Amino acid sequence: MKNAGSGGNPLPVTSTHPNCFDEETEVLTHQGFKYFKNLNRNDLICSLNPKTKEIEYVKYINYIEQQVNKLYVYEGKTLSLGVSENHRNIVYFNNNQLVEKEIKDFNNVEKIPVTGQWNGVKDDKNKPVSKSFARFMGYWLSDGHLGRKGEIAISCGRYKDELVNNLKDFYLIPRIGKEKVYFYDIELYNYLEKFGKCHQKYIPEEIKNSSPYILREFLKCYKDSHTRSNRLSFGKYISAPEKTYFTVSSQLADDLGEIILKVGHTPSYKIDKIKGKTLKFKNGEYVANYDLYRIRENTSDKRLIKKSNVSVLNGKFKVYDVELEKNGILFVRRKGKCFFSGNCRCSIIAHSFEGDD
Repeated sequence: MKNAGSGGNPLPVTSTHPNCFDEETEVLTHQGFKYFKNLNRNDLICSLNPKTKEIEYVKYINYIEQQVNKLYVYEGKTLSLGVSENHRNIVYFNNNQLVEKEIKDFNNVEKIPVTGQWNGVKDDKNKPVSKSFARFMGYWLSDGHLGRKGEIAISCGRYKDELVNNLKDFYLIPRIGKEKVYFYDIELYNYLEKFGKCHQKYIPEEIKNSSPYILREFLKCYKDSHTRSNRLSFGKYISAPEKTYFTVSSQLADDLGEIILKVGHTPSYKIDKIKGKTLKFKNGEYVANYDLYRIRENTSDKRLIKKSNVSVLNGKFKVYDVELEKNGILFVRRKGKCFFSGNCRCSIIAHSFEGDD
Protein backbone atom coordinates (compact mmCIF):
# COMPACT_ATOMS: atom_id res chain seq x y z
CA MET A 1 0.00 0.00 0.00
CA LYS A 2 1.15 3.56 -0.70
CA ASN A 3 0.45 6.97 0.80
CA ALA A 4 -0.46 9.95 -1.35
CA GLY A 5 1.77 12.87 -0.50
CA SER A 6 2.56 16.01 -2.47
CA GLY A 7 4.05 15.48 -5.95
CA GLY A 8 5.85 12.47 -7.39
CA ASN A 9 4.80 8.85 -6.93
CA PRO A 10 2.97 7.47 -3.85
CA LEU A 11 5.03 6.28 -0.86
CA PRO A 12 4.75 2.65 0.36
CA VAL A 13 2.78 2.00 3.54
CA THR A 14 1.46 -1.15 5.19
CA SER A 15 -2.28 -1.85 5.18
CA THR A 16 -4.12 -3.90 7.78
CA HIS A 17 -7.28 -4.62 5.76
CA PRO A 18 -7.15 -4.32 1.98
CA ASN A 19 -10.50 -4.24 0.19
CA CYS A 20 -9.48 -3.85 -3.43
CA PHE A 21 -10.13 -4.16 -7.16
CA ASP A 22 -8.35 -6.51 -9.53
CA GLU A 23 -5.82 -5.32 -12.11
CA GLU A 24 -8.45 -5.16 -14.90
CA THR A 25 -10.34 -2.36 -13.13
CA GLU A 26 -9.86 1.32 -13.99
CA VAL A 27 -11.00 4.39 -12.08
CA LEU A 28 -12.35 7.63 -13.59
CA THR A 29 -10.18 10.69 -12.92
CA HIS A 30 -10.40 14.30 -14.11
CA GLN A 31 -8.08 13.17 -16.95
CA GLY A 32 -10.05 10.08 -17.98
CA PHE A 33 -9.96 6.44 -16.92
CA LYS A 34 -6.72 5.13 -15.45
CA TYR A 35 -5.55 1.84 -14.03
CA PHE A 36 -4.89 2.32 -10.33
CA LYS A 37 -1.18 1.64 -10.77
CA ASN A 38 -0.96 4.56 -13.22
CA LEU A 39 -2.43 7.18 -10.88
CA ASN A 40 -0.37 10.16 -9.77
CA ARG A 41 -0.83 12.33 -6.72
CA ASN A 42 -2.45 15.17 -8.65
CA ASP A 43 -5.30 13.02 -9.96
CA LEU A 44 -8.81 13.87 -8.83
CA ILE A 45 -11.12 10.85 -8.55
CA CYS A 46 -14.72 10.84 -9.74
CA SER A 47 -16.75 10.26 -6.59
CA LEU A 48 -20.38 10.11 -5.49
CA ASN A 49 -21.72 11.86 -2.40
CA PRO A 50 -23.70 9.07 -0.69
CA LYS A 51 -26.25 11.49 0.82
CA THR A 52 -26.95 13.87 -2.06
CA LYS A 53 -25.86 11.51 -4.89
CA GLU A 54 -23.96 14.42 -6.41
CA ILE A 55 -20.90 13.68 -8.57
CA GLU A 56 -17.76 15.28 -7.13
CA TYR A 57 -14.06 15.09 -8.01
CA VAL A 58 -11.96 14.55 -4.90
CA LYS A 59 -8.37 13.86 -3.90
CA TYR A 60 -7.21 10.48 -2.67
CA ILE A 61 -5.14 10.18 0.51
CA ASN A 62 -3.92 6.58 0.26
CA TYR A 63 -3.05 4.17 -2.54
CA ILE A 64 -3.19 0.39 -2.07
CA GLU A 65 -1.35 -2.20 -4.14
CA GLN A 66 -0.80 -5.73 -2.89
CA GLN A 67 -1.55 -9.43 -3.36
CA VAL A 68 -4.52 -11.50 -2.19
CA ASN A 69 -5.29 -15.21 -2.40
CA LYS A 70 -8.99 -14.97 -3.27
CA LEU A 71 -10.90 -12.98 -5.89
CA TYR A 72 -14.65 -12.57 -6.39
CA VAL A 73 -15.57 -12.24 -10.07
CA TYR A 74 -18.89 -11.47 -11.79
CA GLU A 75 -19.29 -11.37 -15.57
CA GLY A 76 -22.67 -10.19 -16.80
CA LYS A 77 -24.07 -8.52 -19.89
CA THR A 78 -24.03 -5.07 -18.29
CA LEU A 79 -21.65 -5.50 -15.34
CA SER A 80 -18.14 -6.86 -14.85
CA LEU A 81 -16.73 -7.09 -11.34
CA GLY A 82 -13.44 -8.32 -9.90
CA VAL A 83 -12.81 -7.55 -6.20
CA SER A 84 -11.14 -8.94 -3.11
CA GLU A 85 -13.08 -10.85 -0.48
CA ASN A 86 -13.96 -7.98 1.87
CA HIS A 87 -14.46 -5.27 -0.72
CA ARG A 88 -17.02 -2.58 0.13
CA ASN A 89 -19.57 -2.81 -2.68
CA ILE A 90 -22.20 -0.05 -2.95
CA VAL A 91 -25.78 -1.24 -3.50
CA TYR A 92 -29.25 0.25 -3.36
CA PHE A 93 -31.40 -0.33 -0.29
CA ASN A 94 -35.15 0.31 -0.68
CA ASN A 95 -34.42 1.55 -4.22
CA ASN A 96 -32.98 4.86 -3.04
CA GLN A 97 -30.58 4.64 -0.11
CA LEU A 98 -26.98 3.60 -0.80
CA VAL A 99 -25.43 1.08 1.56
CA GLU A 100 -22.17 -0.89 1.77
CA LYS A 101 -22.14 -4.67 1.41
CA GLU A 102 -19.55 -7.37 1.06
CA ILE A 103 -20.41 -9.96 -1.57
CA LYS A 104 -20.89 -12.68 1.04
CA ASP A 105 -23.74 -10.58 2.49
CA PHE A 106 -25.49 -10.00 -0.85
CA ASN A 107 -29.16 -10.87 -1.33
CA ASN A 108 -30.01 -13.07 -4.31
CA VAL A 109 -30.12 -9.97 -6.51
CA GLU A 110 -28.52 -6.61 -5.72
CA LYS A 111 -28.77 -3.27 -7.53
CA ILE A 112 -25.49 -1.45 -8.24
CA PRO A 113 -25.62 2.35 -8.82
CA VAL A 114 -24.26 3.61 -12.14
CA THR A 115 -25.44 7.24 -12.27
CA GLY A 116 -25.32 10.40 -10.19
CA GLN A 117 -26.30 14.07 -10.25
CA TRP A 118 -23.95 16.64 -11.77
CA ASN A 119 -24.47 20.36 -11.14
CA GLY A 120 -21.54 21.79 -13.07
CA VAL A 121 -18.53 23.74 -11.82
CA LYS A 122 -18.98 27.45 -11.21
CA ASP A 123 -15.92 29.41 -12.32
CA ASP A 124 -15.87 33.09 -11.37
CA LYS A 125 -12.80 33.73 -13.53
CA ASN A 126 -14.21 32.48 -16.84
CA LYS A 127 -17.52 32.94 -18.61
CA PRO A 128 -19.75 29.85 -18.80
CA VAL A 129 -19.75 27.97 -22.10
CA SER A 130 -22.55 29.12 -24.39
CA LYS A 131 -25.01 26.75 -26.00
CA SER A 132 -23.86 27.72 -29.49
CA PHE A 133 -20.18 27.07 -28.67
CA ALA A 134 -20.99 23.68 -27.10
CA ARG A 135 -22.93 22.77 -30.25
CA PHE A 136 -20.08 23.92 -32.49
CA MET A 137 -17.55 21.83 -30.54
CA GLY A 138 -19.82 18.79 -30.78
CA TYR A 139 -19.90 19.10 -34.56
CA TRP A 140 -16.20 19.91 -34.88
CA LEU A 141 -14.83 17.19 -32.57
CA SER A 142 -16.85 14.54 -34.42
CA ASP A 143 -16.48 15.65 -38.05
CA GLY A 144 -14.25 18.72 -38.15
CA HIS A 145 -10.71 19.47 -39.31
CA LEU A 146 -8.47 22.45 -39.97
CA GLY A 147 -7.54 23.62 -43.46
CA ARG A 148 -5.22 26.41 -44.47
CA LYS A 149 -4.48 29.04 -41.84
CA GLY A 150 -7.74 30.39 -40.47
CA GLU A 151 -9.98 27.83 -42.25
CA ILE A 152 -12.16 25.53 -40.11
CA ALA A 153 -14.12 22.83 -41.92
CA ILE A 154 -16.87 20.44 -40.79
CA SER A 155 -17.89 17.53 -43.03
CA CYS A 156 -21.67 17.55 -42.75
CA GLY A 157 -23.24 16.45 -46.02
CA ARG A 158 -25.90 14.38 -44.30
CA TYR A 159 -26.85 17.01 -41.69
CA LYS A 160 -25.81 20.32 -43.27
CA ASP A 161 -29.17 22.07 -42.87
CA GLU A 162 -29.40 20.97 -39.23
CA LEU A 163 -25.90 22.31 -38.48
CA VAL A 164 -26.59 25.67 -40.08
CA ASN A 165 -29.84 26.01 -38.12
CA ASN A 166 -28.30 24.92 -34.78
CA LEU A 167 -25.39 27.37 -35.21
CA LYS A 168 -27.47 30.38 -36.28
CA ASP A 169 -26.53 32.09 -33.00
CA PHE A 170 -22.82 31.25 -33.33
CA TYR A 171 -20.62 34.34 -33.60
CA LEU A 172 -19.22 33.29 -37.00
CA ILE A 173 -21.20 33.10 -40.23
CA PRO A 174 -20.50 29.86 -42.15
CA ARG A 175 -19.73 29.45 -45.83
CA ILE A 176 -21.78 26.52 -47.07
CA GLY A 177 -20.15 24.08 -49.47
CA LYS A 178 -21.46 20.95 -51.13
CA GLU A 179 -20.40 18.46 -48.44
CA LYS A 180 -18.82 20.77 -45.86
CA VAL A 181 -19.45 23.95 -43.92
CA TYR A 182 -16.55 26.39 -43.47
CA PHE A 183 -15.74 29.01 -40.85
CA TYR A 184 -12.91 31.54 -41.08
CA ASP A 185 -11.35 32.96 -37.94
CA ILE A 186 -7.67 33.05 -36.85
CA GLU A 187 -8.41 33.14 -33.11
CA LEU A 188 -10.73 30.12 -33.23
CA TYR A 189 -8.33 28.32 -35.58
CA ASN A 190 -5.47 28.79 -33.10
CA TYR A 191 -7.70 27.53 -30.26
CA LEU A 192 -8.64 24.38 -32.19
CA GLU A 193 -5.04 23.55 -33.13
CA LYS A 194 -4.35 22.18 -29.64
CA PHE A 195 -6.85 19.35 -30.13
CA GLY A 196 -4.54 17.69 -32.66
CA LYS A 197 -5.46 15.05 -35.22
CA CYS A 198 -8.45 12.70 -35.04
CA HIS A 199 -6.70 10.20 -32.72
CA GLN A 200 -5.61 12.99 -30.36
CA LYS A 201 -8.88 14.87 -29.90
CA TYR A 202 -10.43 15.48 -26.50
CA ILE A 203 -13.17 17.53 -24.88
CA PRO A 204 -11.91 20.70 -23.14
CA GLU A 205 -12.34 21.17 -19.39
CA GLU A 206 -14.56 24.22 -19.84
CA ILE A 207 -17.15 22.03 -21.58
CA LYS A 208 -16.78 19.03 -19.24
CA ASN A 209 -17.32 21.37 -16.27
CA SER A 210 -20.53 22.80 -17.75
CA SER A 211 -24.11 22.20 -16.62
CA PRO A 212 -26.02 19.10 -17.76
CA TYR A 213 -28.04 21.31 -20.12
CA ILE A 214 -24.91 22.47 -21.98
CA LEU A 215 -23.50 18.92 -21.98
CA ARG A 216 -26.68 17.59 -23.59
CA GLU A 217 -26.38 20.22 -26.31
CA PHE A 218 -22.81 19.06 -26.97
CA LEU A 219 -23.83 15.38 -27.18
CA LYS A 220 -26.76 16.22 -29.43
CA CYS A 221 -24.35 17.74 -31.95
CA TYR A 222 -21.65 15.06 -31.72
CA LYS A 223 -22.57 13.48 -35.03
CA ASP A 224 -20.16 10.54 -35.16
CA SER A 225 -22.90 8.48 -33.53
CA HIS A 226 -25.88 6.22 -34.11
CA THR A 227 -29.23 6.16 -32.29
CA ARG A 228 -31.45 3.11 -31.91
CA SER A 229 -35.01 3.37 -30.60
CA ASN A 230 -37.68 0.76 -29.85
CA ARG A 231 -34.87 -1.77 -29.41
CA LEU A 232 -35.24 -5.36 -28.24
CA SER A 233 -33.64 -6.16 -24.87
CA PHE A 234 -34.10 -9.34 -22.83
CA GLY A 235 -37.13 -10.26 -24.94
CA LYS A 236 -38.89 -6.91 -24.44
CA TYR A 237 -39.08 -3.81 -26.59
CA ILE A 238 -37.70 -0.69 -24.92
CA SER A 239 -38.93 2.67 -26.17
CA ALA A 240 -36.07 4.76 -24.68
CA PRO A 241 -33.52 5.57 -27.40
CA GLU A 242 -29.99 4.25 -27.06
CA LYS A 243 -27.17 6.24 -28.60
CA THR A 244 -23.68 5.00 -29.48
CA TYR A 245 -20.80 7.39 -30.09
CA PHE A 246 -17.69 6.60 -32.14
CA THR A 247 -14.10 7.89 -32.05
CA VAL A 248 -10.54 6.74 -32.73
CA SER A 249 -9.23 8.83 -29.81
CA SER A 250 -8.95 7.02 -26.47
CA GLN A 251 -9.02 10.33 -24.60
CA LEU A 252 -12.11 11.53 -26.43
CA ALA A 253 -13.75 8.18 -25.69
CA ASP A 254 -13.12 8.69 -21.96
CA ASP A 255 -14.36 12.28 -22.16
CA LEU A 256 -17.57 11.25 -23.91
CA GLY A 257 -18.19 8.68 -21.18
CA GLU A 258 -17.62 11.32 -18.51
CA ILE A 259 -20.17 13.64 -20.13
CA ILE A 260 -22.68 10.78 -20.48
CA LEU A 261 -22.31 10.20 -16.73
CA LYS A 262 -22.80 13.91 -16.02
CA VAL A 263 -26.10 14.09 -17.94
CA GLY A 264 -27.53 11.34 -15.73
CA HIS A 265 -26.79 8.25 -17.82
CA THR A 266 -23.98 5.72 -17.81
CA PRO A 267 -21.46 4.77 -20.52
CA SER A 268 -20.27 1.37 -21.65
CA TYR A 269 -17.34 0.76 -23.96
CA LYS A 270 -16.31 -1.55 -26.75
CA ILE A 271 -13.14 -1.41 -28.88
CA ASP A 272 -13.14 -2.59 -32.49
CA LYS A 273 -9.61 -3.85 -33.16
CA ILE A 274 -9.42 -2.61 -36.75
CA LYS A 275 -5.97 -0.99 -36.79
CA GLY A 276 -4.05 -2.24 -39.84
CA LYS A 277 -7.11 -3.84 -41.42
CA THR A 278 -8.44 -2.94 -44.88
CA LEU A 279 -11.95 -1.48 -44.75
CA LYS A 280 -14.37 -0.93 -47.62
CA PHE A 281 -16.14 2.40 -48.07
CA LYS A 282 -18.31 3.89 -50.80
CA ASN A 283 -15.32 5.72 -52.25
CA GLY A 284 -12.82 2.86 -52.05
CA GLU A 285 -10.76 0.69 -49.70
CA TYR A 286 -8.57 2.08 -46.93
CA VAL A 287 -6.31 0.69 -44.21
CA ALA A 288 -7.40 1.73 -40.72
CA ASN A 289 -4.69 3.57 -38.81
CA TYR A 290 -6.40 3.31 -35.43
CA ASP A 291 -8.78 1.14 -33.46
CA LEU A 292 -12.38 2.32 -33.11
CA TYR A 293 -13.98 3.08 -29.73
CA ARG A 294 -17.72 2.62 -29.32
CA ILE A 295 -19.29 4.40 -26.35
CA ARG A 296 -22.86 3.46 -25.64
CA GLU A 297 -25.14 5.79 -23.67
CA ASN A 298 -27.33 3.72 -21.33
CA THR A 299 -30.37 5.27 -19.62
CA SER A 300 -30.75 2.83 -16.71
CA ASP A 301 -29.62 4.12 -13.30
CA LYS A 302 -28.61 0.72 -11.91
CA ARG A 303 -27.09 -2.65 -12.80
CA LEU A 304 -28.29 -5.97 -11.40
CA ILE A 305 -25.92 -8.57 -9.99
CA LYS A 306 -27.00 -12.11 -9.12
CA LYS A 307 -25.11 -13.56 -6.16
CA SER A 308 -25.45 -17.08 -7.58
CA ASN A 309 -23.42 -16.01 -10.64
CA VAL A 310 -20.46 -14.72 -8.64
CA SER A 311 -17.38 -16.93 -8.98
CA VAL A 312 -14.66 -17.31 -6.37
CA LEU A 313 -11.13 -17.71 -7.73
CA ASN A 314 -8.25 -18.99 -5.61
CA GLY A 315 -4.63 -18.18 -6.37
CA LYS A 316 -2.37 -15.15 -6.24
CA PHE A 317 -3.90 -11.90 -7.48
CA LYS A 318 -2.57 -8.33 -7.61
CA VAL A 319 -5.20 -5.91 -6.32
CA TYR A 320 -5.44 -2.13 -6.09
CA ASP A 321 -7.50 0.65 -4.54
CA VAL A 322 -7.38 4.20 -3.23
CA GLU A 323 -8.82 5.80 -0.11
CA LEU A 324 -10.64 9.05 -0.91
CA GLU A 325 -10.55 12.12 1.29
CA LYS A 326 -14.35 12.00 1.48
CA ASN A 327 -17.49 10.20 0.19
CA GLY A 328 -15.89 6.72 -0.03
CA ILE A 329 -17.48 5.95 -3.44
CA LEU A 330 -15.69 6.02 -6.82
CA PHE A 331 -16.60 5.41 -10.45
CA VAL A 332 -14.83 2.46 -12.06
CA ARG A 333 -14.71 0.61 -15.37
CA ARG A 334 -13.95 -3.07 -15.93
CA LYS A 335 -13.99 -4.64 -19.38
CA GLY A 336 -15.84 -1.61 -20.70
CA LYS A 337 -18.63 -1.69 -18.08
CA CYS A 338 -18.94 1.16 -15.59
CA PHE A 339 -20.42 1.50 -12.10
CA PHE A 340 -19.96 3.11 -8.69
CA SER A 341 -18.23 1.13 -5.94
CA GLY A 342 -16.74 1.65 -2.48
CA ASN A 343 -13.12 2.53 -1.81
CA CYS A 344 -10.75 1.13 0.81
CA ARG A 345 -10.65 2.57 4.31
CA CYS A 346 -7.36 1.49 5.78
CA SER A 347 -5.32 1.55 8.92
CA ILE A 348 -1.85 2.37 7.66
CA ILE A 349 1.76 2.60 8.76
CA ALA A 350 3.85 4.86 6.52
CA HIS A 351 7.45 4.03 5.63
CA SER A 352 9.98 6.79 5.03
CA PHE A 353 13.07 6.47 2.87
CA GLU A 354 16.41 8.17 3.25
CA GLY A 355 16.64 11.06 0.80
CA ASP A 356 12.87 11.55 0.46
CA ASP A 357 11.45 15.00 1.11
